[in-house]
Amino acid sequence: MAALLAASKKKPKEDINGNKVLRLPILYTLIGGIATVGSLVILVYGLLTSEPEETVFVLIFFLAVAGLGVPLLLMGVVFKIVITPDGIEQTTMLGKIKTMRWIDITAITFGNVSLELKIRSRDQKIKAHLHLVGFPDLINEIESNTKFTRTEMGVANV
Repeated sequence: MAALLAASKKKPKEDINGNKVLRLPILYTLIGGIATVGSLVILVYGLLTSEPEETVFVLIFFLAVAGLGVPLLLMGVVFKIVITPDGIEQTTMLGKIKTMRWIDITAITFGNVSLELKIRSRDQKIKAHLHLVGFPDLINEIESNTKFTRTEMGVANV
């Protein structure tokens, strides 16, 4: 956890247009990749070596490990938040793009348990996890482009 929090305090990368791109640390991709490959090894080895009555347990174990690994892998590879002069753009782990202009933001809350900053407009919601590399830059941009302060967002101690 300490490594993830330290990574989040680093400066985010910039795209060719000068926009800040926030991504999760590489540790998410590594753990997700290892778990995904491990689940495939479990599936293949288990199906080749198990007795027919054990096949159900192999499939359940495969699904459990893949169910943890694949989302982590997708979050590490696909998920990103881009800070533009006009607002925020989020690409979800499934590739869906959500865009929210600064003037459309109606509420911002931080979950102390989930460690997610929930940014809401009238018709959509963007979630930004504390582990995103450049998270403090996101907070600073929100403060300078909206009426919300760190205290109102709930991130005064973050």
